[in-house]
Amino acid sequence: MIETFLTGVLCLFTSFAIVFSGACTHAAKEISGIELASNAFQSVIPFFPIILSIIAVMFALSTLISWAYYGQKAWTFLIGEGKKRVLFFNLAYCLFIIIGSAMNVKSVIDITDAMMIALCVPNIIVLYILAPEIKRDLKTYLVKHNMNFMKF
Repeated sequence: MIETFLTGVLCLFTSFAIVFSGACTHAAKEISGIELASNAFQSVIPFFPIILSIIAVMFALSTLISWAYYGQKAWTFLIGEGKKRVLFFNLAYCLFIIIGSAMNVKSVIDITDAMMIALCVPNIIVLYILAPEIKRDLKTYLVKHNMNFMKF
């Protein structure tokens, strides 16, 4: 879970660079996102946009690979193992990559957000349904390990 922390730290330092370089004052209305960060870093290190471009491409590729892995594991958990099933998922995933690359970024982000919400809804429902069982298991665990400092 250190990735989440590191992402927060990276975003914090990027925001410091944008604010302290002054890139946010004169160009904030025309540019945003990675272009704004590139301008901020370029004001200090002239060749940094090239490095930032390489980093962005590597991040995009690693995100595609990791989401493909997580999606394939979820797919095989829900649908079952099998070469044809995995091949179908991989082909569908590649098709959606092509479709997503033809869309504008805002639409892709909106669709991604909607899918994340769609994933959260059944999880929250199941958490409420299983709450008594989880509470019972936690109580058993705490008693077993002599950590009965929580009152239920």
